Amino acid sequence: MAMLFCACAHSNKEKKAVRTQKSITTLPAPTVVRPVTKGSGVVLSVNETLHFVVIDFSSAEIPPLNTRLNVYRAGQKVAELNLSGPIRNSNVVADIRAGEAKVGDEVRLD
Repeated sequence: MAMLFCACAHSNKEKKAVRTQKSITTLPAPTVVRPVTKGSGVVLSVNETLHFVVIDFSSAEIPPLNTRLNVYRAGQKVAELNLSGPIRNSNVVADIRAGEAKVGDEVRLD
């Protein structure tokens, strides 16, 4: 009878260890991936006084000067731009035609 009791006590300990291990295990946070589209850039800096932005096109081809672009924040259109130049490496200056742009906003050719 003592051996039967020991076997039951041993299996209860295993179950407790499994339950503790399950409560500690957490899943990693999901990663948000945004596709880079042709003509897609990111606002690097904003000059609100002179109404222009500097856009980084390091992950896309720079559109031609005088191209109209749209600025998006959290999927919502927040501004309209006109590429005016100058162009330096992968950066280009654009005039703000309407709306408000902030650093980190996405710039797209629609």
